[in-house]
Amino acid sequence: MFNNMILCLTISIFIITGLTPVIAQEDVEGSEDHPMISRYEGSYITHYQQFAYDRQELVTGMEEDEFVRTAFEGQVTRIRYTAPEGRSELEVHRNYQLALQDAGFEIIYECIGDDAQCGEIGADAPLGYDNVFHSLAGSNRHYSLARLADSAGDIYVAVYTARRHGENRTLLIIVEEKSMETGKVEVDIDAEAIEEDIDEEEEDDAREDVEGSEDHPMITRYEGSYITNYQQFSYDRQELVTGMEDEAFEWTAFEGEVTRIRYTAPEGRSALEVHRNYKIALQDAGFEIVYECIGDDAQCREVVDSDAPLGYGHVFRRGSDRNYLLARLAGSAGDIYVAVHTARRHGETCNLLLIVEEKPMETGKVRVQIDAEAMARDIDEKGSVRIYGIYFDTDEATIQEKSEPVLIEIGTLLEQNPELKLRVVGHTDAVGNLEYNMDLSQRRAEAVVEFLTSEEGISPDRLIPHGVGSLAPVAGNETEEDRALNRRVELIKMYED
Repeated sequence: MFNNMILCLTISIFIITGLTPVIAQEDVEGSEDHPMISRYEGSYITHYQQFAYDRQELVTGMEEDEFVRTAFEGQVTRIRYTAPEGRSELEVHRNYQLALQDAGFEIIYECIGDDAQCGEIGADAPLGYDNVFHSLAGSNRHYSLARLADSAGDIYVAVYTARRHGENRTLLIIVEEKSMETGKVEVDIDAEAIEEDIDEEEEDDAREDVEGSEDHPMITRYEGSYITNYQQFSYDRQELVTGMEDEAFEWTAFEGEVTRIRYTAPEGRSALEVHRNYKIALQDAGFEIVYECIGDDAQCREVVDSDAPLGYGHVFRRGSDRNYLLARLAGSAGDIYVAVHTARRHGETCNLLLIVEEKPMETGKVRVQIDAEAMARDIDEKGSVRIYGIYFDTDEATIQEKSEPVLIEIGTLLEQNPELKLRVVGHTDAVGNLEYNMDLSQRRAEAVVEFLTSEEGISPDRLIPHGVGSLAPVAGNETEEDRALNRRVELIKMYED
């Protein structure tokens, strides 16, 4: 049936026009006619797009003086032609319409000239055709949408014709409904398995990745893509859109290990197909979709601000076919967030992955040595001193070796002031329940006292350990910086009754 259809369509257009098939100008590089439907004889191609899977909105009718637009998905081909001189828009339009009908297509909707404000149909037409067809630009506008029913998926052909700058210009949009090819992206918490797949695929990449870059061990690239920009930080802050309220996006800041990777997808793959493959792979791996916008829904362009990382602000805000999703995987050690941005820019499909793995920041990388003299001065002036240089194993009361310089200074303080007695008070942040933190802070205070008495020879009756958990914060608990300020040991002077 498919071969017969090609023959029928092609023959119909040739017979009606009665012209010899001569192309006046060369087609744009990389373009070709759709195998199912020929060009109007003598036309040449000026713009071309073909995607294995994409989404296309088309006008399917009119209701209460408003056009009804319906979104179709499948293999999408978009071809823009310029017809030979001396041929009107109506003649080209009618040739396509008759050929389609002869091949068994049903005409769903048609407007001729300026009937029913026909110019508004092409307001958002692709390949720059909006400037040709729109009511303020072109003239002699015609539009028709034809449908061929098929059990494997319907086929839709939209034909736009209009005159602009003295030329007869035609846009064909052909949508062949079919399932999208999936499995182009893998998401797995088994990093080693992912890395093995990446190694095999990288050999086949059409373009080399930017130096120093690599895929995230948890999530692969879309097959055939290459990396153009890359950042990875063991700890950073990333703001992401998590929803929308009162027509404004809600932005939330996440902190942890942050990876940012910008890819260019292979030719012939739409932004929607890349986006959907990431979404399916994330959901299959147990991620929850927190928020999503497709195309220009909900002003999707504003999901990315102008100073987005890796220069992606220019791609997403000035590009087209924009899509965004944020996915979350809950974990006891910290949630994982994956933001996927896809868009078309300069004829390429680009996508940006932002991956935030929530975890505590590694501290102790900078040491500010507080000596015995400074401790004594704070105790004389305020009655207490905060100590931030004592480090413990996570959720334990085991003192780390790098804490010894500070503990030795505390011993020196007590040796130089033999009458001084101290309460050693342990503090935690507010992560976890209060009862647990009270016990942890008490054990840590006792560990400090034990070190001072056993290693520094301080009399036990000069030191009393206390644990207050998170009951005496000096900062908030929302950010890691604030929580780090709350995790401390305080030395408080004891006074004689």
